Amino acid sequence: MRIHNLPRTAIATPIAPTINVETLTTDKQLENSSAEVQDLTNSTITRLNLFLPNAPILGKSFLIINESGSMGNFYLNNSVVYPGDRYEIVWQGSKWLEL
Repeated sequence: MRIHNLPRTAIATPIAPTINVETLTTDKQLENSSAEVQDLTNSTITRLNLFLPNAPILGKSFLIINESGSMGNFYLNNSVVYPGDRYEIVWQGSKWLEL
């Protein structure tokens, strides 16, 4: 009986996204090093701005979650994220794309 030495295929282990859970009372600047998932609560009755990285890296993405218990909205990339909503965005090299 002949046994073939076949190459082993590597099984990629999925990498869990980093998550930031935070209650905000002021605007927030996101950086390339910021967590991919931003699970946020706006504890004010006003709209808070989320600023995207000034020099984003290709493929950088964010999932913004405005918790349903938020008192106010978040505003980023000319979009409003209402309480209970999610907003996903990725940098494709020249602009941010909504997913």
